[in-house]
Amino acid sequence: MLDVEPLLAATGSMPPCGVDLEYDADFLELEALASAKPERQFQEEADEPPWHDIMARVSALLGRSKDLRLAITYTRAAAHDSGLRGFHAGLRILTGMLDRYWDDLYPPLDAEDDNSTALRVNALAALADPYTPFDDHVTLLHDLRAAQVCQVPGERLSVRDILIGLGKLTATAGDRTVTLSLVQGVLAEAVKQDREALADALSLPQTVEQLANLMSARFGATDAPSLTVMMSVAQSVAGACRAVVADQPSTPASGVAMNGVASVQQTGFVAMPSPDRLDSLVKASSQKHGNSQLATRDDAIAMLDAVCTFLEKTEPTNPAPLLIRRARALMGKDFIAIMQDLAPDSLAQIHQIVGKEPE
Repeated sequence: MLDVEPLLAATGSMPPCGVDLEYDADFLELEALASAKPERQFQEEADEPPWHDIMARVSALLGRSKDLRLAITYTRAAAHDSGLRGFHAGLRILTGMLDRYWDDLYPPLDAEDDNSTALRVNALAALADPYTPFDDHVTLLHDLRAAQVCQVPGERLSVRDILIGLGKLTATAGDRTVTLSLVQGVLAEAVKQDREALADALSLPQTVEQLANLMSARFGATDAPSLTVMMSVAQSVAGACRAVVADQPSTPASGVAMNGVASVQQTGFVAMPSPDRLDSLVKASSQKHGNSQLATRDDAIAMLDAVCTFLEKTEPTNPAPLLIRRARALMGKDFIAIMQDLAPDSLAQIHQIVGKEPE
């Protein structure tokens, strides 16, 4: 793994976070370099930004200022320049900044608006799930998929290759043919040559989870960028790598009935406990972990996060966390906002029924 501590160290001038680079010439030049649009479907191929040069520039600027915009640019550039380990390093820098320097971090909190975090949320917009597949190019998801996972003589694998090989991403024009056997073979050869070759891929889901939880704590569950799609990609890649690193241990999810819930193997689905049984399970869990009953919306959101974390660790192929996180992101929205998110095509009919015109 790349060492990010030097980049997270307090600035030498005006510590711990240095100066605001909003109008700094070097910062503006960096943003211009990194703003080149990547190739999009049905468009001519565009030149890639000079990622190696951008890496050097942003690393130098991080010594002058602890700015979330710099961390996003570093993550994007590192994914192209250093592969998945670079992307992983960028997420760790973001996590470190939010954890260590919250009070003094750039962009600053808005003191005139009750310390509003809006500027910081906007700075992290590239982290969030894309609204449509065509929005991928403006999010870090595009850079994550382009990141190289490993390379062996005569072959290399990117995150995109692995997703295509696993059948989790549809190949488009220009993509090479990737099969599951090819993915498994290259990963196995990489591990054979270097046992630590897949270390970043294996630990990426944990880092994404840490960042997601920290952003929820800092910004609030409804304002924090959703990392649902990024987590899904990270888990898929980690699962493919884990399969070639060691044999998978059997888990209770393989079909053993637990706590009165029917076995997945026996029924094909997980049965919902009765209301009385569900209440007893919640009370037992509260007693076991020393937690009180749910009293607020934030308590409920924290419980949903805990459920997702448990399932992601014990049943990494279970799709439930994706749906739970999706529902969690909607909890703070009104009906119109929810329909805008889930079914935007239905808004015209809704506005006609309720008499509210689209904004």
